[in-house]
Amino acid sequence: MADLVYRIGLVEKIGSGINKIRCVLRDKVRFENEGDGFRVIIKRDDRNRMLLEDTQGTVEKTVVEKILQLIKENPKITQRQLSEATGLSRRGIEWHIKTLKEKGRLKRIGPDKGGYWEVIE
Repeated sequence: MADLVYRIGLVEKIGSGINKIRCVLRDKVRFENEGDGFRVIIKRDDRNRMLLEDTQGTVEKTVVEKILQLIKENPKITQRQLSEATGLSRRGIEWHIKTLKEKGRLKRIGPDKGGYWEVIE
């Protein structure tokens, strides 16, 4: 399942989630070994839930801003170059571009080969 989710671009990197959880929740999360797996124990309160939502939104916003900035700097940039510059998978770049186009923030001018991107402010 994890491999499938990675291949379709819904995650940036496999295996980095536990460290992200530890970083966000700091002393409010505890991991316990359980035979073949582990258990995650999280102390919950309203502030923690808001922190998780805010952190996720910030990460996504930063990626989108980076993609838009790279396109502004080089309107002929390829998805492969965007992938290399951001560390996202090619599928992840495709997803973000599709979302930006649907929101009216990005437009493709011309064909796939020889065309360029236009960032709409």
